[in-house]
Amino acid sequence: MTWQGLYDSICKNKTDSVIFDDLSELLNEKGFGGFRGFGMMNEETIKAFQTVREAHKNVQEFISRCIALAEEKGEFELAPMGKNNTFLRWNSDRDSNAWSYDSFIVVFQRCSDAKLKNGYRNGALYVLELNFANFDIPTANVARYDYDNIAKNWSTAPISPGDHWILYQPMYNGIIEFPEYKSGELYCGVVAEPLERYWGLKRILGYEVPLSDITADNAYEKIFGVFKELAKR
Repeated sequence: MTWQGLYDSICKNKTDSVIFDDLSELLNEKGFGGFRGFGMMNEETIKAFQTVREAHKNVQEFISRCIALAEEKGEFELAPMGKNNTFLRWNSDRDSNAWSYDSFIVVFQRCSDAKLKNGYRNGALYVLELNFANFDIPTANVARYDYDNIAKNWSTAPISPGDHWILYQPMYNGIIEFPEYKSGELYCGVVAEPLERYWGLKRILGYEVPLSDITADNAYEKIFGVFKELAKR
């Protein structure tokens, strides 16, 4: 029997066994759990891709709308970003989970905070994250990120789309503990010492907002109105 045949046999006859679990995990890691054909592909697959494309288009229009509103009102501005970029996302050729974006991060700063020599402002980052994976329904995280010393510790390099993980992981990967809170309530997580790996992050606080609650008419209130509230805390 080949290793691939062994893997197939385990998958077909799998029981609640630690040995089966460990062996199938090992064989999969070694590459024996790979391609088996496109048997599951049908018209529903095409519809699923179409749904994702439509969602991405809507996200693009919403992000553009938020940036335009920020410029119009003059209270917030995009944090320094690499050329022609407006949002952060996880992108990886090696992991198929990253081929379809399900988390989009847009970073703003408050215009009233003093401008620093490194191009950033001397204040918190105001982070808008659109999430299509970690909740029961598509949700926006509207949050404030506080840092140790932006003037001293941050370089002049602009934020890159690839920096997505630096803002995403503290929110979802247990790096910061958030006390229990109910839907619609303020969440707040604080660390004892600034997290150097995450640019000296000290605190995250914000709200979860269902995307279905955001319209063209209330977008500024739902996003930047919340940012203004968080700026007072």
